[in-house]
Amino acid sequence: MVLALGPLGCMIESSPPESPSSNPDAGDVSSCSYQFDKNWIMDTFAIRGPDEGFDLNNDSKADNGLGFLGVAANDGWVESIAKGETFYIWDIGGWGGRTSPERTRVRVAFFSGSDADDPPDPTNNVTGGGNFFVPAEQFDVNCEPTSAFPNATILGRTVYGEMPYWSFVRPGVGTVEFVDARLELRVDDDLRTLHLEAGAVWTMCGLSRAIFPGGGSGTFLDQLANSWDRSPDIDRDGDGLEQVLGNGTHVIACVDGDGTHIDGSECACDPRIKDGYSVAFAGTGVPAHVLGIR
Repeated sequence: MVLALGPLGCMIESSPPESPSSNPDAGDVSSCSYQFDKNWIMDTFAIRGPDEGFDLNNDSKADNGLGFLGVAANDGWVESIAKGETFYIWDIGGWGGRTSPERTRVRVAFFSGSDADDPPDPTNNVTGGGNFFVPAEQFDVNCEPTSAFPNATILGRTVYGEMPYWSFVRPGVGTVEFVDARLELRVDDDLRTLHLEAGAVWTMCGLSRAIFPGGGSGTFLDQLANSWDRSPDIDRDGDGLEQVLGNGTHVIACVDGDGTHIDGSECACDPRIKDGYSVAFAGTGVPAHVLGIR
């Protein structure tokens, strides 16, 4: 994961994007001026244990309903970082690296990056001197990051942020989409190490669109409903926890919190289905350099 902390603005390559944008809100960013400043790349990233994480539903308990997935998923993250397949980028503007004695507004955005070496060299990514780019499709037509944490603040050397929608690419799974995300980024005094704590809700709809990497055509929601027999733990719409039903292999129906039965394998994306599964992440980062947008 690359983390970039700096003022508003950023360098941009003069050449056009190498491929058409996959973001429908993205436009021509050739004139974008978005400047990166202090940068880190995450050298560790993992799902926390089942009893660890933020209290996302205000019940005075840590929420991490998917914490059991860490046993299977975390080794894959270690491998993908080592191979140069995973680059997660955070951009924080308006800080400057100083200790903030009072809570101060900063700008925080998240990206999935790419290696700037030609050819790519994964051996220097987490040495403290790696160079990286940010894909153009992760900016909108106004040159604003599409995954920004609004109203983020810093106190001391810890950044706090919340975001209604957060997504990143997980190799072997695809784009992973979360909602109601909460973030803490703490930087050591010497600026050499960054510590990440994050929590979010993976909605039933988002889980139904993420391919389970264990083989076959099943999704994460298929696995949760059948192999793991787990229903959502976060009631997002206040009508009671919803349920997902399977036939032993795939999702066949959902039950809304008010008891309404919704048939079909696409039930998780019905507008009435809002609930999701809590998940918590942790990681560390080392210094790096974001060169610009590509």
